[in-house]
Amino acid sequence: MKKCDFAPALWALASISVSGCANAQQTPITNIAPLPETNAAAKAPARSAPSAKELEEKWRALPTEPRARALAIAALPAGERPPVPPAPFVETVWRAGQNGTLKIEGPLANYNGPITVADFSGKTVWSGTVARGAKSLSIPVSRQGFYNLKAGAKTLSFAVVPAPKPSAQQMAGRSLWGLNTHFAQRDHPDEAYTLLRTIDVDAVRDEMGWNPLERTKGVYIFPERHMRYTAKLKSYGIPLWFSASYGNDLYPQLARYPAAEAAQPYANYVRHVLQTHGDNIIGVEILNEPNKIDPVKDYLPVLKATWETVRAAGFKQPIVSVGGAGPVGGGMIPGFATKLFEAGGAAYNDGFSLHPYHTPFPPDTGYAGGTAHLDAALNRAGNLVEKYDLKGTWLTEIGWPGVEPGYVPTKEDMESPRGARPMVSERKQAAFVARTLLMASKYSHLKGLYIYDFQDDGPLRERREHRFGLVRQDLQPKPSLQSFVVSADFLKDKTFESRVFANNSLLSANFYRAKNGDLWAAVWSLEATRKQLGDAQRGVGTIPDRHMEIENTLRFRSVGATARSGYDWQGAPLAASQLATATSLPRYINFGPAAADATLQLVK
Repeated sequence: MKKCDFAPALWALASISVSGCANAQQTPITNIAPLPETNAAAKAPARSAPSAKELEEKWRALPTEPRARALAIAALPAGERPPVPPAPFVETVWRAGQNGTLKIEGPLANYNGPITVADFSGKTVWSGTVARGAKSLSIPVSRQGFYNLKAGAKTLSFAVVPAPKPSAQQMAGRSLWGLNTHFAQRDHPDEAYTLLRTIDVDAVRDEMGWNPLERTKGVYIFPERHMRYTAKLKSYGIPLWFSASYGNDLYPQLARYPAAEAAQPYANYVRHVLQTHGDNIIGVEILNEPNKIDPVKDYLPVLKATWETVRAAGFKQPIVSVGGAGPVGGGMIPGFATKLFEAGGAAYNDGFSLHPYHTPFPPDTGYAGGTAHLDAALNRAGNLVEKYDLKGTWLTEIGWPGVEPGYVPTKEDMESPRGARPMVSERKQAAFVARTLLMASKYSHLKGLYIYDFQDDGPLRERREHRFGLVRQDLQPKPSLQSFVVSADFLKDKTFESRVFANNSLLSANFYRAKNGDLWAAVWSLEATRKQLGDAQRGVGTIPDRHMEIENTLRFRSVGATARSGYDWQGAPLAASQLATATSLPRYINFGPAAADATLQLVK
């Protein structure tokens, strides 16, 4: 496949042209190492990374006691941690209408006896028996939903997701809904890529660090892990949003970011990544959260050099600035984007990225007295797009770490700098992820959104950075994976029409028009209004729980339209009585070809 052959269909969704991208291969570039087929012949200093044998010896020396082992593994660099075998399913996620297969191995080795499967509410939906000596067992559960399987003392989760909508049914120019991955940091089994393909993710965001790529000036040798993961993404048909994240020890740096003097070498690195992998890269993000460098003195030279170098080489992928720094994402450094654009930086990018984290609070209400929420961030971002005539914005990180079921944080866990204080229940994680996509779908300037992140990053249940994943380390899905897939699937063939209810309502709803003309609503309830949240943070009144675990099940009525059918956050059909109620987990309601002035009213 020549450079950018695959891209036009995907770029049509993102409303960005790739015309001229094929010319990228025709531009000669000096001082560039051979491409992958001759990569091994290039000369560079020996890698300091341990060999496979050294890693095996290190893993054998790990403690066997579970808690001590988890702490020891967490202390290892990400790339040196032992692999976590996938849960004992052929696949932990399969599509509606299909059956799953349980493998009697690993944690279920030698098991024989009863198996039960329960849905999210705890209702048993299937039961069976593993015969003595059996190697596998078919799981005939084919209806969309999130499920728990119990085999003796073991409980495992799996999910049944909607089958993908054909591209002809999807809306042209829609936002892309993706996930952050850490494939560059450590190897992952094929099952991880299969899962991403099964859920029909639009793209993933990952990196190929400059430091391990260029260990001798001007010589580029991709680490084998990078070559493996990029090849797998391409073979599974999963596009890559490339985060060109940090600096290189061979060149001047500021707080691990390239200094202005390293601008051209950094630009050359980005160009080389595009020359090698550009046919599967759909965008380039210049640095990740460069919060400790000056947006004009330090960042602008890097952005300018990269824009000019990449464009001169013929690549047309969006060049996206800011890297999530600045107040548009909820407040890192005041004015990063504005200072950059006022200094002329708007001429050297297609748009910018934001990272509007709100954990542990909902995206609807956010934090800081209820003024820093997702709508506020995206409204500010839209104002900058209009003011500086940019092509759009990309929300490249947002997420919530989920508390593992059964884990009750200790006082020490809560007070630890890397501990559990910002964590939420996995139910709330599922609700907030789905609501994030629905809220973001209102904004036409938003070209892509990437939830952080795909998979738990470590073994410690009390460490928040280990619990952002939508799947566990062994690829068992969490409820948030199901809510992400269902909300993304819902949005792919619809356009946003209107939002219902004021900011301080406990009920929220978006109306959409499907490609077939039907009117749909996504409806959910809030845990607390922005006013209640603000009052609580100012000491006026209280919210029962900081993580806002209270549930508001609200009743509403439709005006100007009649609900015909619907499904819940996990894709399960709604009963007639549920078509007029909302919970914190969104529901999706179809009104048929109703008039555009239809609305909903809260029933008190």
